[in-house]
Amino acid sequence: MLFLILACESSSVLPIDDIVVDFQAMHRSVYDVYSLQGEPQAIHQLLAKSFSGEALTNEYIEHFTTLFHMEEEETDIVIKQVDYNDIEPLEYEMGRVVLDVDWSVGGIVTHQKHKHTRVNRYRAVYTLELKPDQAWRIIDTKMRNMERIRRATDEDLLNGENAGGGYLDPLDLLDAGLMEQMTPKKDEDKKE
Repeated sequence: MLFLILACESSSVLPIDDIVVDFQAMHRSVYDVYSLQGEPQAIHQLLAKSFSGEALTNEYIEHFTTLFHMEEEETDIVIKQVDYNDIEPLEYEMGRVVLDVDWSVGGIVTHQKHKHTRVNRYRAVYTLELKPDQAWRIIDTKMRNMERIRRATDEDLLNGENAGGGYLDPLDLLDAGLMEQMTPKKDEDKKE
């Protein structure tokens, strides 16, 4: 009988690869917050799908404050790419996982009627907990590193050169109107 109980218990533990896939989907969805300008309830609901407890409170305050300042400064961010460079499990026990995550985020920033690409790279340690509804939630984040990376110029991206994690597809740049900003003026425009 004890063997049967232990066998049932162990079958409910997901393989770490499945948890990593769940984490990526949950984490990537957090970047949808940038489309919720100044909607406190919607921001909280979105973040509650990924975070729990004190981590949810901290993320809500950080994102709400960021969005408030962006609105005041007439700044907009459209996230185009989230790439996970490395996810390493540090601890894995029933109902709790600690992941060391290295990822890059690329997007289009608009401010002062000017658009440009921005790529940031991050590294953090996330603690996830399996909640009673059988969904994983982030309960703690320890940021290890954040940096703006500039391994390629916008021109490199437009020419289709491989630029690394988080960089944008040239079609995203076209969609954002960046190609018009980078197109050289015609000779007749220069004469006037």
